[in-house]
Amino acid sequence: MEAPKVFDWVERHKTIINRLMIPILLAMAALVYLLVYMTGGIKYVYSHSMYIPIILAGFIFGLKGGVAIALIAGIILGPFMPINTETGEMQKTINWLYRTGFFVLIGAISGAMSDAVTRYLRHLKWLSTHNSSTGLPSRNALLQAISELNHRKNSQQPVILAVISIDNTLELRSAFG
Repeated sequence: MEAPKVFDWVERHKTIINRLMIPILLAMAALVYLLVYMTGGIKYVYSHSMYIPIILAGFIFGLKGGVAIALIAGIILGPFMPINTETGEMQKTINWLYRTGFFVLIGAISGAMSDAVTRYLRHLKWLSTHNSSTGLPSRNALLQAISELNHRKNSQQPVILAVISIDNTLELRSAFG
């Protein structure tokens, strides 16, 4: 499948994807909590697995989604997670606040990058159907509009296409700018 078709498909199904991903991301965060708890607590490296749902949330939901899941992850692995599950020793507040700060930073970076890519792709799509210097629709926009009219065959409204040819455009441009 070509990349533009993939992006169009994702754009058409964005609300369904978002609705499906919210419980999946929350389940992933809960599974990481269980992994960290079952392996002995926050003192081991398994807490870094939480970066996976955070980065995915930033990629799918943008800046706000990345930060939101990061805050949830920070709270899950924060005051409710002991350093050592065998002894029950809890973490110091500064420890989990520091980790939450890193989670938020990673979520914000991945979300901001996702938002930037989305804006750039929208701009490229707009450029494909508009003249960049005038902002007017281009020939590609006309061809897309005609194609959409062909797909709406049951429309009762008449369609008229007028073609205007202007001669001496150089003289007009020099006279009127």
